[in-house]
Amino acid sequence: MEPAPGNLVLVPNDGFRRQWAITSPANVVVERDGRTLTAAVFPERDRNLLEVTVIGVDPPAPFPTETEVWRDPSNTAELRDEHVRGITIAPPNNWMSAGPVLTGRGDGGGMFTWLFELGEMPGEIQTVDLSLGGPGGDWIVQIPVAMTETVGIPARDCDIVDIHQQVAIRATAVARSPELSAVELETFCVDAAGKKIRDSKWLSFPMRMVDRLWLAESTLRDDRGGLFREEGGPRFGGARLRQSAWFVGVPSAVNSAVLEIPFVETKEIENLTVKLPIPSETDVEYDGCATRVSTATVSARDGRRVHVEFASLDPAADRQLLYFKTAYVDDGPTIGTSIARLPGRAPIVETPDPSGRAQAVTLSYPIMLGAGPWRLPLTFD
Repeated sequence: MEPAPGNLVLVPNDGFRRQWAITSPANVVVERDGRTLTAAVFPERDRNLLEVTVIGVDPPAPFPTETEVWRDPSNTAELRDEHVRGITIAPPNNWMSAGPVLTGRGDGGGMFTWLFELGEMPGEIQTVDLSLGGPGGDWIVQIPVAMTETVGIPARDCDIVDIHQQVAIRATAVARSPELSAVELETFCVDAAGKKIRDSKWLSFPMRMVDRLWLAESTLRDDRGGLFREEGGPRFGGARLRQSAWFVGVPSAVNSAVLEIPFVETKEIENLTVKLPIPSETDVEYDGCATRVSTATVSARDGRRVHVEFASLDPAADRQLLYFKTAYVDDGPTIGTSIARLPGRAPIVETPDPSGRAQAVTLSYPIMLGAGPWRLPLTFD
């Protein structure tokens, strides 16, 4: 059988991975009747995925643009191993465009894409047979697979949670070596009773999501009085978009430590917009928190831009309205909005002013800053 999911290693410059997992050694490419199918099995932190693409397919009418997708419920898929045993396949629950979808290509053709999360597979199998039907074509493709090893620092699962500001931070894995140590983190929002808000790939209003952990400001305090600051590294990975905090030089004699994370930012998703004149200085309140918003027009190399700055009216509060993540002018979304993060200052949001005569800017998606610290006591051995 496939090794247990707890069989973990920490891979420098990558993150936490399963030490053993089933994968396809190379992409399988099949050309037929002007179409090209490409398929591969690859591991993620918690699961195996199968991705299939077909180019050269007939587009639907009307043909979608590159940013649109077209779905067809007639698509069928089945996966069996070399012993004709069925393998469970399902859309990954955190991929909103897992498919089956048909997207436009720059050359005027179409590309069919389908992504599957695979159920348990016996470790001794050497091939899987994929059967597809629908607008992507009728295919029976054999995909070679093998149990492969990922080399890294030995790691282990853990389950340590701290909750503040209705945000939970959970340590899910830890690894330590004299050169590099890391803690894998999962974050989610909870209700007033501390219950996890239901996961869903479909957004509803209102909704709160964790937008950013202040990992660069986090510290690790060991049981011998040492203090280590987070060094930065690969942030995301796995089915639940876990993040990792990275530390260098934790001695092998250290048995335990406490990870402290000072702040968390959450994005409030709801049908709320704030329209402010340009230039202006306005006090804006959201969820009992107030900030002063200053707007102005500035010149840049790419033309005129609307410049928006934020200053909390209570910078010592445990919860603050930090900034608005989306800004646009002329009553319509604008491509090219930028957010500048400067040490010791709230973000500055800028958005293009195509006409050069914008009289107002519309802000949406408030970002709230919640103070901790979140403390997670860890054991290394």
